[in-house]
Amino acid sequence: MKKGNLEYKTRIDPITGKQEPVEGLRKVFVSYKKDDIRRVNVRDLTIGKILEIADLAVWYDANLTGGRDYKDELIQAVSECDALILLLTENILDSDYVWEVEVATATQQEKPIIPIAFDLAPDKYIEVEKRIGHEIQILRWADERQIESGHKSLSDFDNSFRRSLQEHVLNIDLNNRVVAFFKSDKHTQSMANLSPANRFLMGYGYLNGVGVEQDVEKGIQILENIVNEPYDDKEINKLKSDSAMVLADHYFDLDDFEKDFYYCQKAAELGDAKAMNHLGWMYRKGKGVQQSYEKAFEWYAKAAQLGNARSVNNLGHMYFNGRGVQQSYEKAFECYDKAAELGVADAMNSIGWMYDEGLGVEQSCEKAVEWYTKAAELGDAMAMNNLGNMYEDGRGVEQDYEKANDWYAKAADRYAKDAELGDADAMCDLGVMYEDGRGVEQSDEKAIEWFTKAAELDNEEAIEALILLLGKGKNKFGQSRRNRLRKKITKKYKIEEKIRLKQERKQNKRKK
Repeated sequence: MKKGNLEYKTRIDPITGKQEPVEGLRKVFVSYKKDDIRRVNVRDLTIGKILEIADLAVWYDANLTGGRDYKDELIQAVSECDALILLLTENILDSDYVWEVEVATATQQEKPIIPIAFDLAPDKYIEVEKRIGHEIQILRWADERQIESGHKSLSDFDNSFRRSLQEHVLNIDLNNRVVAFFKSDKHTQSMANLSPANRFLMGYGYLNGVGVEQDVEKGIQILENIVNEPYDDKEINKLKSDSAMVLADHYFDLDDFEKDFYYCQKAAELGDAKAMNHLGWMYRKGKGVQQSYEKAFEWYAKAAQLGNARSVNNLGHMYFNGRGVQQSYEKAFECYDKAAELGVADAMNSIGWMYDEGLGVEQSCEKAVEWYTKAAELGDAMAMNNLGNMYEDGRGVEQDYEKANDWYAKAADRYAKDAELGDADAMCDLGVMYEDGRGVEQSDEKAIEWFTKAAELDNEEAIEALILLLGKGKNKFGQSRRNRLRKKITKKYKIEEKIRLKQERKQNKRKK
């Protein structure tokens, strides 16, 4: 998307299929050393992550070719952007342009700098801080993973990067306004004398400890009063929606899903697409509300119409599985394709799977590998695992056991990080990796450990796997050993009843 002499990359509009206009968007400049980027491809990974996290315009020197000095263009680009994303790769300290032009311009203009370390040795961090001119938080890149609607499944890097973008780019105006509000001592005035906008700043500040000592109870009370304002106009409704989402996020962090649902619904009814997508997730999972695929589909569809990338992908899952809507591989593929254009790695993996199996499209191992690779390069663990399968079997690529094992190992590492953060699907998938010995040393005990943790979170596939491993369906263990394991995990995780109920449901289905 061109603007003057500069060209920005923005999100793809799911309806028009074109890039969103730059006007009205905050901008970030991606600074990197080209020689390193050609090897590790981290520039594209970072840009994809930025656009997935936030609705921003991203500038990078994709269209600058050799043969002349682009110093003026680079200075102009940095000057137009709100922050500089600095990619710290192996030879970044050798790049004069990065430090003497791009970083120097950002520093002179007091632009926020967000450094991300890829393969830069930690002992060189001090040199980076010295060149920037002050101590700074350096984010350490972690492989991307499939991102579910709830932010509980985000990696440490995802969380850190999201917070940095919020603080330095997206919410910088809000945080600055909150700080200025408290510095002005307006918070000492009577609430009746404060405008709704100032009351929002006050509530946000107290709840999050921005500009003032944190007082959660006071912040909640102020924001609740705004949500319940009887007035109905565009400005007030925006403040009511923003207040509701701040409260919803607060209660989600506390695992209070009933209050999370309540405030999320308030925001969704006022037109917030993020809230709509989260409501879809809550209905799909039965979090804070009675489980309903039909309601989940309804809210995903509303959010997708507003261009929410996660919801477009989630609609694909609903169509693929026939949940809340008539099953359709063709419509699922359409949704995945739109979500992939918006940078959703999970959608890319799903497209690969559909080509792999010939579901809704003509079967093609080559196209499956192409899409699995795109998703894997963005860190999707399932895509890494699928790529391992393709290399192991020689489907769509030349058979290569070494590459297969490399991808399996990356997938196992990714699953392990997801599982540690409480992702039940990742726990189950990690159990499979241990059971099969793919990417990790084969261990039935480790498989049972991870299956059990996932089963405790009601993951049906994990419960099924436990039935096979510990029951009669898979006699990997001697009876006495199996009984000891069953007793151990039953005592710790209390899943015996879940296994029994699972078996009863299967029997009832057969009777029907």
